[in-house]
Amino acid sequence: GRGPPEGGPPAVTAMKEMQATDDDNWLRKRVRTAREQVETAYGSGAAVVTAGTERVEQASATASAHLDGVKMQVLDVRRQYPGLVVAGVTFLAVAPAYRSGIRPLARNFLVGGSAAAFFLYPEFIARTAPYVDRASDSVSKHARSTAEKLGLMQLASKSEHE
Repeated sequence: GRGPPEGGPPAVTAMKEMQATDDDNWLRKRVRTAREQVETAYGSGAAVVTAGTERVEQASATASAHLDGVKMQVLDVRRQYPGLVVAGVTFLAVAPAYRSGIRPLARNFLVGGSAAAFFLYPEFIARTAPYVDRASDSVSKHARSTAEKLGLMQLASKSEHE
């Protein structure tokens, strides 16, 4: 029988004989050099991106911790001095209307002060809600009895049935 040549299978031997070296092929040499340069540039770019990402994450964590501290201080001031905070916000609402006359001044005072109290201290709404509910029931009963006395409820109920 006939076996493979001493260098291995015929295909492998042919491949070894046909393989070009950098000295034999100038194009191969240039392509390899360009590929190595691109790989080096990519590696250094990836290192720069990684370092930048780490710095941004560290700065974000530091800023977040600082902002949390400031937020807690502001909330403490808000809890300790609610009247002062509402007065400050009311002043900021009234200040633009200072030269406009008494009517805009009063409007801004009422709207700004009320809004500041309700938005900054929602617990105020929770404490007054039962009283408001009772008052609205009372107003509703009074309006219904007045409408019945005037005969308006009979007209409304007739138009609903038709």
